[in-house]
Amino acid sequence: MPSTFFGLTIASSGLHAFQAAVNTSANNVSNVHTKGYTKQVANREAADAIRVYEKFGTAGSGVTTTSIKSIRSEYYDTKYWINQSSVGYYDTKVSYLQQVENNFKDDEDAKNPGFTTVFNNLFNSLDSVHGHGEEEDYRKACISNAQIFCNYFHNVSNSLATLQKDCNDQIKTLVESINSSSQKIATLTKQINDIELQGGRANELRDQRALIIDELSEIVPITVEESPVTNSNYPDMYTGGTNYIVRLDGQTIVNSFQYRTLTCQARENKVNQTDVDGIYDVVWSDTGMKFNMNASTMDGSLKALYEMRDGNSNENFQGRVTSSTGTTDNAKKRCYAERHSTSFLRIGDRSGKREGWSGKGGAERNGGTFSSLLSLRKTKFPLIGWIYISALHAPSCILRLDNPSSPVLKWKKPLKRSVHMKDLLTFLNDSPSQFHAVENIRQELEQAGYTRLSESHPWELKVGGKYYVTRNGSSLLAFRIPKADFAGFMISASHSDS
Repeated sequence: MPSTFFGLTIASSGLHAFQAAVNTSANNVSNVHTKGYTKQVANREAADAIRVYEKFGTAGSGVTTTSIKSIRSEYYDTKYWINQSSVGYYDTKVSYLQQVENNFKDDEDAKNPGFTTVFNNLFNSLDSVHGHGEEEDYRKACISNAQIFCNYFHNVSNSLATLQKDCNDQIKTLVESINSSSQKIATLTKQINDIELQGGRANELRDQRALIIDELSEIVPITVEESPVTNSNYPDMYTGGTNYIVRLDGQTIVNSFQYRTLTCQARENKVNQTDVDGIYDVVWSDTGMKFNMNASTMDGSLKALYEMRDGNSNENFQGRVTSSTGTTDNAKKRCYAERHSTSFLRIGDRSGKREGWSGKGGAERNGGTFSSLLSLRKTKFPLIGWIYISALHAPSCILRLDNPSSPVLKWKKPLKRSVHMKDLLTFLNDSPSQFHAVENIRQELEQAGYTRLSESHPWELKVGGKYYVTRNGSSLLAFRIPKADFAGFMISASHSDS
């Protein structure tokens, strides 16, 4: 006859099992606002049956709680960390770009007007002096606006230098955060293994480690690999221990209980001469190897800070022309060139439209005045790309100064799209810096019969001669001496570094 106490024991096991489930649910509710906490569940299974000498053979002995585990998906963790890197990258960029934008905001009612207002005031005062040069008030107003114009660029330069220094300091702060996170992950991994090797489950410690990984993934792209520790003599034996490897952009930074660190080293030589002092390079502490911030797989807020701080560093001059399009008709002839997928250059837009930030620009071909070309009321620096192209292809566009009171842009001959497009693309591909640009132009001038002059020797110029002179390998001036008397002259100019 079965014991009455055996039935009570079965009932008691059920009470204990569901009491554990209720306690787990209470713990979940209590931590609903705890950052990084993961929901836990109590896993139950039938207790070991007892063999009895009856026809049915065994009798169930109730239920037991085998474990309490966190519900966490490795798949969704990986997806989250990948997207978190992108979020960190764009959030950081937006924040700093808004600060850059504040330097160029233009509000005529504001105490600190932007570039468009300052430039328009200067241009209008110059125009007034042109018609009233003999009046002292107009001249003083022009000088005052010129001083405001210079102060504006001085203030913008100081503001951008401060912003660059802030980016540099923030890079050091993030590197220290990466090192601290690596140390914490290695320490937590050791504590987790100490508990789980004894048969327990370190849910709270695992949540802490996962939270650190979440925060780290916003700074740099990371991947995590966790695998069980096996017994070589008994491969199928569960030991409870795990290997935990964290990789930073493919480089191992945490290997179970060991971790690596990064170091910030101040550059000895500036990449850009206008950089502030003390720009950091990030290197691995153990090997001294430079951490590659320009890798295609690099992402996160650290990458964004690096790009905002360094701007057009040497890495950004490695672009190639990737595509080009062109259209031709009687009303309009345009050329386009896209370089490095970021700057878009345009020439010869009869409509006179000048468009925004991306270096686009246009000007009237026939009868367009120089003043309308320079009008920046609705744009920001729209002429850089246009002047750049027109100067490289001087036979197509010239600035006539026959009548100083009304400078006019003229075109010497119709633009042949296919020829000029091919020349432009070839030149852009061969000129990643101002030094390449000047050297390529110098070779073209030599082929065209121009004679090189030296600034350190007297010049012997001849009628009908063609000459050029360079300085520092980054600037070039070329000119021709007319064969007969002349009433005017033509000038074409551009930056060689834009």
